[in-house]
Amino acid sequence: MEQIKKGIGVDGMPVSVPDQIAKQNPGQLTLGSLAELHLWQVEQLDGVMGRWPQQIPIPTPAGSVNVGMPNMAEAVAEMVGMMVSQQVTAAQILNTSSRTLAQSGSATQQAHLAHLTAKANADFLGYENRSTAVDMPLAYTPGKDPFDGMLQESTAKIQGFENSDKQDIKQIFAELLQAAAIIRAVYWRKLDSKGDLKKQIQRNIKGGADFIDQAAAGDGNDSDWEAYLQQVEEGFRSATGDANPYGRNASEGPQIKDRSPKKDDK
Repeated sequence: MEQIKKGIGVDGMPVSVPDQIAKQNPGQLTLGSLAELHLWQVEQLDGVMGRWPQQIPIPTPAGSVNVGMPNMAEAVAEMVGMMVSQQVTAAQILNTSSRTLAQSGSATQQAHLAHLTAKANADFLGYENRSTAVDMPLAYTPGKDPFDGMLQESTAKIQGFENSDKQDIKQIFAELLQAAAIIRAVYWRKLDSKGDLKKQIQRNIKGGADFIDQAAAGDGNDSDWEAYLQQVEEGFRSATGDANPYGRNASEGPQIKDRSPKKDDK
């Protein structure tokens, strides 16, 4: 009997053990039998390993989802698989981020160059502009948590420019075309394509020069005004020698009329 007691360790009873080995500064507990010792071992193992099965809450955009872990082996296998997957994902993210960083630097450079070019064009064209606030669409929401709306579309206020000039290029071109039409009507001369173009050009130039000489030699009296108006109606044919200075017959030429009020109409 003594040999049996000694073999199973009953002679060492009672024993003093920590009440909980998983915490700091544990108290002491006295065990008086092997049954109490086995129970204490199971309790300590459960305290160190934790409770199984375990439900782990996982936060998602749709809400918290519980993932069940039946034992330590499956939990470790799940952790190892996730760590390997995260390592591969992290390597891919690092590669992608490096490429994105280089690409964003190039895009920033091109955007800055485009801004300088647009500013130079605005300075060259000379139109007026003013700063204004505009809404820029974004594919995310700055300042938000990833699970609290960061991936939702939003807008941001940025500084833009607005054309404040009262004239646009169409109006400017319209004025230029009008001025060109006036100049063309004054200086354009119709030439006979079947005749001698050289002689016609020389005759027109000589006629214009003679007209200038005649105008310079005038006495400057107001009595020449009527004669001048008549020459305008005739297209200065006497000076240029052109029978149809306005591109039409003399009977279809412009007629200058006196629109000033008469003395009797006052």
